[in-house]
Amino acid sequence: MGADSVADRLAEITAPALVVHGTADLPIPPEAGTALAAGLPAAEPVRLLDRSRAHSAGHDRRALTFVSRLP
Repeated sequence: MGADSVADRLAEITAPALVVHGTADLPIPPEAGTALAAGLPAAEPVRLLDRSRAHSAGHDRRALTFVSRLP
């Protein structure tokens, strides 16, 4: 995950987490989002094909469903 990696502590985060990453996100490759989600016990990964997360997450059905389930 890089020089300031917290990968070894991700398992301590038990809150629900939505990890949104678009295949058009630059300069961070989609695999970074996959790795982040894999390290979080309560993560739900969402990959937006041919889109950037910044412009699309609020319009993605999977993201909206996740948020609607939060207390």
